[in-house]
Amino acid sequence: MIALATMADPGSFATGPTLIGDWKHGLVDNADLAAPLAFVSILLILLSLVLLVVIKLVIMKVHLPMGRIWPRPEKLFSRGWFPKTKDGLAVLFLVLFVLIPSFFIFTYVVSVEPASFDWGPFMESLMFSFLVAGVVTVIDIALGVPLALYIAKNRTGRLSEVLDVLVNVPLIVPTAALGYSLGVFWTGQNIIPTYDVLLIILAHVAFTYPLVVRNVAGAVEEVDPAFEETARTLGAKPVQAFRRVLYPIIKSSILAGAIMAFTRSLGETGATQAVVASARTAPVYIVELIQLKTASGYYTAGLACIVLIIVSFVFMLALRYITNRRSH
Repeated sequence: MIALATMADPGSFATGPTLIGDWKHGLVDNADLAAPLAFVSILLILLSLVLLVVIKLVIMKVHLPMGRIWPRPEKLFSRGWFPKTKDGLAVLFLVLFVLIPSFFIFTYVVSVEPASFDWGPFMESLMFSFLVAGVVTVIDIALGVPLALYIAKNRTGRLSEVLDVLVNVPLIVPTAALGYSLGVFWTGQNIIPTYDVLLIILAHVAFTYPLVVRNVAGAVEEVDPAFEETARTLGAKPVQAFRRVLYPIIKSSILAGAIMAFTRSLGETGATQAVVASARTAPVYIVELIQLKTASGYYTAGLACIVLIIVSFVFMLALRYITNRRSH
């Protein structure tokens, strides 16, 4: 395709989501990129749907997890050196492949020569990111918890089974493809005013909403329905039974879903750029700094990453502290 030759750098490796991001930026100057953008987005969405169906069929066919018992191997792997080795390797993997690479940016910023840092654009992008993530999380909880309750409490219904499958789709579709599809829908149908912040919020809700639904639905399924039924027989209304009986049991799962939705929205770049190419959230701003390919850009991006990590960590701790304090 012509767009491949015009937008991709020779020798560079491009995935579907990165192509969507590049072509979305080029769409302003080259209207011919609209067709390739739509084609790649549709292809990624269809492939994700096929993958979801295949995985579901494989799980049903193989009956995972397997119910067969192997006494001797299980006994061997449950004592002696094997459990200690397993735990040690798990901790070692966490340190070497997760923690050290994730926080290596701290040593990088300290070791290189400091460059001038303009706090204005970064703080604006950071506040914008927190605004979007906060609004998205509130919408996810307000609308995701009721759907999770419906799915978990109506397992025998056909509609519940269909919704249980469909809610997983945004989780496996690349966010760049999903974001472009959402952008075309919301801007092309004239349903709402095309404010950039509103488009970004709607896009982020689409791929974070399932995180809340999945967490809450899984927690509700583990709760014995007799708890709520007993409360109902004692005169409690449905809302009272949920607030006084079910909510205290599943609130940790609601919190987990909210944290996952917030952090997922806070760190998203692909869908944001696909919906509004000119949007500047904190992750998009960091990507723009890296694309400068200068020492000053790398240093500024590193410092911005550190600030984003610290602010996000403090926010998560504060949220958990407030939640735990209310529970006591």
